[in-house]
Amino acid sequence: ATSHRRREVSQGGCVLPSHPCIVRACSRTSHPYPRLCILLLDRRILLLDRCIFVLDITLTMSSNGMGWLSRAAANAWKVYGANLRSHPMRTNVATASILTVLSDGVAQGFDRSRQMAQQEGDGVRGAEEEKRAALDVWRSCTMLGWGGVVNGGAVTLWLGFLEKIFPSQGQTLGRVVQKIVFNQACASPWLNGGFFGVATARNHNVASAAGREQWLAAWGSKIRQDLPSTVCWSFAVWAPAHFVNFLFVPPHLRVVYTNMVFFSWTVFLSYVGYRPPVEPTSQEDGMSCNASGGQKLGPVGVAPVSLGGA
Repeated sequence: ATSHRRREVSQGGCVLPSHPCIVRACSRTSHPYPRLCILLLDRRILLLDRCIFVLDITLTMSSNGMGWLSRAAANAWKVYGANLRSHPMRTNVATASILTVLSDGVAQGFDRSRQMAQQEGDGVRGAEEEKRAALDVWRSCTMLGWGGVVNGGAVTLWLGFLEKIFPSQGQTLGRVVQKIVFNQACASPWLNGGFFGVATARNHNVASAAGREQWLAAWGSKIRQDLPSTVCWSFAVWAPAHFVNFLFVPPHLRVVYTNMVFFSWTVFLSYVGYRPPVEPTSQEDGMSCNASGGQKLGPVGVAPVSLGGA
């Protein structure tokens, strides 16, 4: 239908198409009303032909574009897989670093939304609100290092160690369960507790002896406050994730799979790790004032010190 070209001829003062079927229908009547109806029908047929032609071109271009995207994605995955086999440590470190920074950016977005909502409730606006709306670059750099060293390097070595203790060849369902329990019991506490140490260190001057004491006190308080619940959440998330990982994922792709799950987990962990501590009660407020000037101390009994301070 789209190949027909419409030639208009004049017959009895009425413009008629040259399509044979329409011409025969018009030649059988001399009344202008049927001719007008036939002409309108022909114009609708012509409009439908044009719509089909445009749709055909659109689908052709879309299929070509999707084919190009699929080929590009396949080539990119082929190159990534080759690097993953030839340089596993370097590839996993780069992947984990990027995913960790992105997940922390999502967590910072949640933090900003919560803080701005609190400011609106308290009626506080202005420069402080704009400051909190900006991205915390130092926090992102910290998460970049954490992702590269821990999520990439340490996890790669740890999964290799697990593979030696619980080899994938000839594994059974019971061995997979043992592997998951061993992984959660050994890795979850020190990974999550270590992250809390990194998160609390940015608020203290760890270069000085006094700053290190304050940091260790804040770290211990953070562990007592948030680590038990975080470990429970870790088991709820990572137990089914590692069940799939150890049972179905090939060994050379397990770190990649783990980092993909780490993206969602790091959003939660970063939100909890950088969350302000619970405010002390009024009785604790009175006990947390020093004798010199009645200055209110931090949540662990020490005044907060910035990372760049003395």
